[in-house]
Amino acid sequence: MMDRRTLLALAASALAAPPLAAQSGQRPKIGFVSAVDRNPQHYAAFETGLRESGMEPGRSLEILERYAGGSLERLRSQIDELAGLGTSVFVTAGDNAMQAIQERAPDVPIVAAVISNYGNVVLGGSINRPPGNVTGFSNLSAEMAVKRLDLLRKVVPGLDKVVILVNPRTISRGGRQAEAYVNSAQSLKIAVRLQPLGSRVELGAALRKARGEGAGGVIVFRNFLFETRRDEILAAIASAGLPSMFEERFYVERGGLISYSTNLVDLFRRAGGYAARVLAGTPASDLPIQLPTKFEMVVNAKAAKGLGLSLPNEILVSADEIIE
Repeated sequence: MMDRRTLLALAASALAAPPLAAQSGQRPKIGFVSAVDRNPQHYAAFETGLRESGMEPGRSLEILERYAGGSLERLRSQIDELAGLGTSVFVTAGDNAMQAIQERAPDVPIVAAVISNYGNVVLGGSINRPPGNVTGFSNLSAEMAVKRLDLLRKVVPGLDKVVILVNPRTISRGGRQAEAYVNSAQSLKIAVRLQPLGSRVELGAALRKARGEGAGGVIVFRNFLFETRRDEILAAIASAGLPSMFEERFYVERGGLISYSTNLVDLFRRAGGYAARVLAGTPASDLPIQLPTKFEMVVNAKAAKGLGLSLPNEILVSADEIIE
């Protein structure tokens, strides 16, 4: 029979045991996966978050990167591969990738740097107490729909009809994002035309037709399919001469009119901190899904001039960045 001193020593030894994969003498592995292509800024921000939490990529842990380029089939295969390599925690962005990981690797914790459907989270359950093995950060995509429409209406006088791009292939089938824009538009007395972006659709012709039928603007929300076809979307919008609102600054830097969004770089940095906590032994379900704390509005003054629009002083004063 063990005496009290031996039992206390064993308990202390157990408490001091290294977390997760480190217990086997191996560096823990983070599976950093994306349904789209690599974004160097987002990845660098994630590494910064890890370092701020005392973890050094390449030394105290290993990051395995995988990018699916818009293919959900490839994404699922990559998730299977990483799970087979002993991934300790998955880090991703977007509801579709998050759900794919849940389906393929249900026992591995997930930190989602960007969750679009705050409230529903395509998962069910409570925000403060996420279901199962998922946690992360909301970008308030659906909740900010009315704000984006109102901003576009301030830039485009008399705006009463908009086109909203939707992805017919998404797991959530456009889900709460599209629904939020439709409901917000109705509250602002703006008519909506949903325009699917499919392989058989010539988007430029569809948008030119919509403009001819009275559309005064186009909305592009964040979606993995749109991210892989950004150049096509921008070219189609330019050919139609439609004022445009986006959820990502990328488009505005390349000729779009205006974006209003959470600061995604900051969300990826915070995701690094969450991943570090999971690797240190905190269950994902003990980490509440958090809201964004940083927002940004980017306006392209050159694009506005090309569309014959005069930017209101309210927009110029509140914009975080104006591209001349």
